[in-house]
Amino acid sequence: MIDRVEAQFDIKPERLIGDTAYGTAPMLAWMVEEKHIEPHVPVWDKTERKNDSFSSNNFHWNEEAEEYLCPAGNALRSEWRAFKNERSHVTKDNTIIFRSRQTHCVACPMKAKCCPNTAIRKIARSVYEAARDVARRIAATPAYVRSRHERKGRNVVCPPQTHPEIGSPEITWHEWRD
Repeated sequence: MIDRVEAQFDIKPERLIGDTAYGTAPMLAWMVEEKHIEPHVPVWDKTERKNDSFSSNNFHWNEEAEEYLCPAGNALRSEWRAFKNERSHVTKDNTIIFRSRQTHCVACPMKAKCCPNTAIRKIARSVYEAARDVARRIAATPAYVRSRHERKGRNVVCPPQTHPEIGSPEITWHEWRD
């Protein structure tokens, strides 16, 4: 829809306010890198762990070295040795796997909290992580809080042809959503 409006009317939004469905990594990359639109959407993040172990948020990304640092200060890299033929390391899921060294993990006092069921720690980093970071930074701003409030405060009528399960045009988005 943004492409059609831009092509027909030569206008483009400065920000897009939406729900988590717009917070996927490819969608955020499209908004940030291609369209230069501020994403005022929650980032779809499945990295939080259900148990007490560290999530990937506990690891620090070092942009210059292109590696993660674990809470104990050890590196996780996409490759630990040089290859004759350069490799992209991008998986089918558009992620790059960063791994620690087994020698670091075996002796680490935080192993039980970091990788209790495996020999080493792995982190899958999206190739779109830079756009996800932009969305996370925007989410920490007062403008984001205001736009999220504005989105939830709208009392928009959804026509039944758009949402057949609603039933009648008098039912508002809030009533349908709840």
